[in-house]
Amino acid sequence: AMLDCEIDIGAVYGVSVGAINGAMMAVGDFKTAKDLWQKIEKDNVMNIDEVADRILAGEFSFRNLLDAATGFYNNGGIDVSPLEALLRRHIDEDTVRSSGIDFGLAAFSVTDIEQKLYDIEDIPQGQLVDYILASANFPLFQRKFINGEEFIDGGIYKNMIINMVDSSKFNKAIVVALDFYAPEDILDLLSGYSKYDFELQIITPGIELGSILDFNPEKARKLMRIGYLDGLKASGKLSGTKYYIYGKDTIKNMYLQLEKNERRTAAELLEISIPPAYNFTYGYYSFDRLIVPELREKYDTDLSLLEHYAQSEGLPADLLYSEAELLHKIINSYIHRPYSSIYYDRYLDFLSYLDLKTEMANYSNEEFSSRFLESYKGFTEE
Repeated sequence: AMLDCEIDIGAVYGVSVGAINGAMMAVGDFKTAKDLWQKIEKDNVMNIDEVADRILAGEFSFRNLLDAATGFYNNGGIDVSPLEALLRRHIDEDTVRSSGIDFGLAAFSVTDIEQKLYDIEDIPQGQLVDYILASANFPLFQRKFINGEEFIDGGIYKNMIINMVDSSKFNKAIVVALDFYAPEDILDLLSGYSKYDFELQIITPGIELGSILDFNPEKARKLMRIGYLDGLKASGKLSGTKYYIYGKDTIKNMYLQLEKNERRTAAELLEISIPPAYNFTYGYYSFDRLIVPELREKYDTDLSLLEHYAQSEGLPADLLYSEAELLHKIINSYIHRPYSSIYYDRYLDFLSYLDLKTEMANYSNEEFSSRFLESYKGFTEE
């Protein structure tokens, strides 16, 4: 999303999976990262037996847990040598070092009981993948040792390593937050991030992300799609709170297509008190003076109400919708199955009348380009 929005990236810092993605972003190899995650399976990441596989799939039973605990104890954790082989094939350390983009990661030292931050210059030549694996060493994995020092996933202490940003070089940081806030993340949140002297933009996931150990291409595409849409929304390219919506002024432009007498009928459907001599000749004027105040006062703006109906219809929240598409789905549903609320029926009668009398077109934001739609398709198709 940042690349499509033409945001210049001067540094990338990551923890756990963020360290893996960060290294690939540092060399501008987004396509490789995308292809890697879209094809990933559990076998590409870990060697696990059938019992552990059932538990990761959510099949909990006393016997499964006992057998898994025994295997875990005997093996010292889950073997992630396939992940190591995968990273060594796809991450070129020399390219990361010469990219011109600052790269850093964090890993928690079990030996010293502290989180340690590593800029690329701090990592010995030839050991970048080792430090990435240390950062991504989930507690269930076999422990990662580097030069005798034991490491575990850096995210157990702090996921958002904002403290790695050099304020003398950068005046803004874009932070991608996940569902899980580690202890230091909570302290940052409670303080309002007051200790950082640069602009911060926190991007949070629009919907629940689910298990971090569920490795499959379909789940990966969904997570990347959500991340892309969250990035576009944070950049002001999309609207909505529960859904991802592009396009604007659809209702207004439908209203402006009406004839003068039809505008009066549309306003009456909203039960707006209209003086008999009111002139509906100027569509823009009547819409802004009559329709907009009514929508805002009684229906909490048209967009939030559209989302309410979309949610009640069970429309998936992890997809991209145009405002016109959402309107069409809701109107079509209302025609075949009217809502029981008389209060909301007035609004839906108004929309249905506009749909009947006009042509619904998609009036896109000027900022929303075909480039975004093309990239979005890449996260929906196999």
